[in-house]
Amino acid sequence: MEIRTIGPFLHYFGSVRERTIRVARCIPPDKIDWTYAPPKFTLGDLLRHLAVAERYMWAENVQGRPARYTTHGKELADGYDNVMAFVERLHAESMEIFGRLTDEDLRKEMQNTR
Repeated sequence: MEIRTIGPFLHYFGSVRERTIRVARCIPPDKIDWTYAPPKFTLGDLLRHLAVAERYMWAENVQGRPARYTTHGKELADGYDNVMAFVERLHAESMEIFGRLTDEDLRKEMQNTR
């Protein structure tokens, strides 16, 4: 499937992120800091990483700005409720930025990635 206009892109990206959030909501709150082996990413690290990559890499890049990803650590959001709120807030910010793209912007971005 090739997306050529911004409307279907926003729908697709939003539905992919919603699937990710549904899986994240299955994490027991007391397991947010679980990792299979120290010093590997914890479940919270993975969620913060996805949120930060979306907002501070992709959303910045589509605005013609350099990426601003610096960390995925607990200093951004600690504890299950805070991590989930952080993920949802950054996703909303990203979608607002992506929503300002025009069909022409999307075509340019697609050409830049080929």
